[in-house]
Order: sequence, then C-alpha cells, then structure tokens
Amino acid sequence: MAAAVGAPVRAGDLNRALAAERPDPGRGLDHAAHRRTWLGTDLPDGTVVVTDGPRLVRGGRLLAFSFDGWRDPERVTAE
Repeated sequence: MAAAVGAPVRAGDLNRALAAERPDPGRGLDHAAHRRTWLGTDLPDGTVVVTDGPRLVRGGRLLAFSFDGWRDPERVTAE
C-alpha cells in the first residue's frame, strides 16, 4: 500500500494489507492461534481490542465502545 503520510486509506487497501500480514489467512477464532499478538503496552493508537467488549487504544488508555461514543477510559497494561 503506497499512500502518502496522512493521506486517507481506502478500506479495501487496508484489508488487503492486513490480510497479507496474517501468517494463516482465514476468518474467525479458528485462525486466532496463528495470528501475531502484541503486549498491551505496545499497541498503537487506533487499535481496537476486545476485552469485556470492544475498546479503542488512544493515548495510553482503553476507551469502551458505546453508540454514544468511546467512554470509560482505563490505563493500558501489559496483561
């Protein structure tokens, strides 16, 4: 994906780039064991993780999803 820094990225381009990084392509939890993992403290802003529900990493905090916006910030930890 050759996009200028700060330029918008199309969803299809992003999906292809992410699929290329997966060592065992596929869908769902059947393939989860083959996917790359990171410690919580290494996740970049914009990453979405699932703990007790979807959470967004932003500024060293995890924000819980709601239809009213991201809320309930908690500190990112390595656990």
